[in-house]
Amino acid sequence: MKLLKLLLCWMLVLNVSFGLQARDHEEDEEERWEERERRERDEEEGDEDWEEEEDEWDEEEIREWETEMVRALMNLEPAAVPMMQKLRATDIEEYYEILEDVHESLEECEEMSKEDPAAGKLCRAILQSEIRIAVISEQYRTAKDAKMRAALKGKMEAQVAEAFTLRMKEGEMELQYIMKEMEELKKEIEVRKTHAKEIIQRRVREELGEEDHLEW
Repeated sequence: MKLLKLLLCWMLVLNVSFGLQARDHEEDEEERWEERERRERDEEEGDEDWEEEEDEWDEEEIREWETEMVRALMNLEPAAVPMMQKLRATDIEEYYEILEDVHESLEECEEMSKEDPAAGKLCRAILQSEIRIAVISEQYRTAKDAKMRAALKGKMEAQVAEAFTLRMKEGEMELQYIMKEMEELKKEIEVRKTHAKEIIQRRVREELGEEDHLEW
């Protein structure tokens, strides 16, 4: 579910001052990168805060969090809840690991929704589909009746087909994002080519200390 996240590694730090139009474009690009870096720092700090809080939680807070996550799981796929209750009785460590995975996935979808509601909605749909596949898989393994197994196999085929369609939409969305980033990069390269001499001279003055503050 790391939708679009890996795509933020593009080397688009193209900060150069030249003319009013070029300077405005450069400032916009710098602001976009500062915003991206800020979001990444916030995410990292959020992960650290989550780990610290998890260590400090008391039993009541854990129960409240568990109740909240079970409720979220109920909204995603009601049939998953009784299975989780059985798992809690047999392997509580795995039980909490699964709840944490759901928690992290939902948070990721929520963050996506803030930037792109369509991407957030797709993220949640994919999570829901994968949970349903896991439920059907468990039901099939424990079913003893041949008719029931045949029916579950049919449900599994339909659910996997739905998951495939969602993943294809995810890929198309990622491709559109990449194409947009490439177009922006292409424009930046053309601007830098046009102002190559000025960029080079500004770098030379910067390295020689002839100006107090210059952007490369």
